[in-house]
Amino acid sequence: MCAILCPVPRKRILEGPIGNGWVEEIHTEEGIKYIARWQRYVADPTAPDGRRRESGYHEIGLKVHHGPKDALTSRSAAEKKWAEVRDCVMGRTKVLPAALKAEKTFRWFAEEDPDGFRKRREQRWSGGTPQWYNMVMKKILARFGDVKLKDLKEQDLQLFLNNLADNNYSESLVKNSRVYLRAILNEALQCRIIDVNPAARLIKPRNTRKPQRPWLELEKYQQIVDGTTSQRDRLMMKILYIGGLRRGELFGLQWRDFDGQGTLFIERQILENLKVGPAKTDGSIAPVVIPTDLAQELNEWRRWCPNPAPDGWIFSSERNAHINPGFWRKKVLIPAGEKVGITKLNYHMFRRGLATEAHDQGISDKNIQGQMRHDDVNTTRYNYMQTIPASQRDAIEKFSKRVNINSKKTA
Repeated sequence: MCAILCPVPRKRILEGPIGNGWVEEIHTEEGIKYIARWQRYVADPTAPDGRRRESGYHEIGLKVHHGPKDALTSRSAAEKKWAEVRDCVMGRTKVLPAALKAEKTFRWFAEEDPDGFRKRREQRWSGGTPQWYNMVMKKILARFGDVKLKDLKEQDLQLFLNNLADNNYSESLVKNSRVYLRAILNEALQCRIIDVNPAARLIKPRNTRKPQRPWLELEKYQQIVDGTTSQRDRLMMKILYIGGLRRGELFGLQWRDFDGQGTLFIERQILENLKVGPAKTDGSIAPVVIPTDLAQELNEWRRWCPNPAPDGWIFSSERNAHINPGFWRKKVLIPAGEKVGITKLNYHMFRRGLATEAHDQGISDKNIQGQMRHDDVNTTRYNYMQTIPASQRDAIEKFSKRVNINSKKTA
């Protein structure tokens, strides 16, 4: 006998999209507009079938007569655009396609999108980058935060930079505003959310305020060191100036980083949040040369410091923890600077002092770059080496004498 197979009844769909929808041409005052219409079932116990139909629509865009391949020049082009977004619009998936992301705001892509700029980049940031990014973005988001990505225009972005310069904001803020606008919108371009990066050709306004980069003159440095009574604090100042260490690197030094002869190995730093992190860049993880007399002072300090163990901090607090950089500057650096006429002495002035004075004494730019551990020698030249007025005058006087001598010989 043959078994009689009963067909399995199909599961009745009570809610969800119906089909794939369709595209219509609608005549409006703006011109022909393409609109996708679609239907879905909505569960309704009061309806005869336990469900009812609802309609939805999605504006695809205006018809154009000329444009790139994906421009809305025909109904078929509009249907192709609809196919890219319909699963999300109709609710089959929550994954937002690139075409719909262009409708989102600049703030959403930069800050909120799980696959957006901040979420992609923040794991790479270290040191003060998060704080600096937040400060710059506060200005950018105040102007463009609620603007749709597709509506961002180069003219508006350039006007924003021009206004920053007109309002006397620093070169650093103007420059980094341009950097982050380019980077964020380039990320959107790489994700195919936008077709062109409107920030790609932005320029720095000519009237941008030049940065003030004060540096610690050799004479002032010597006065500060001579006036400091604490052995620990004197050593820290010497390492800052001669070693060219960054603030966080100085406080992150442990005894295993010192070879006992004339080299400090930089591996870590104390971050803004006072946690221990890696050095600022891969290039920063490198040896730093210190002179013999400074190495001898360090060896002597090791005999008296609170914790001379390999994992002990070279410069520690009373609790054998690393020192708070902000606290040490407030209690030691600023008062020491005020005694010699420097208001608000900071850590960067020591690094600029090294670059400027070493260059003035004839040390090669490459050697200075190596001590400061910059990836590019131009960073050392343009951002750290400052002009010494007396040296500049002396150089011009010498040049003038040579020119006059040659002129007399010619005559």
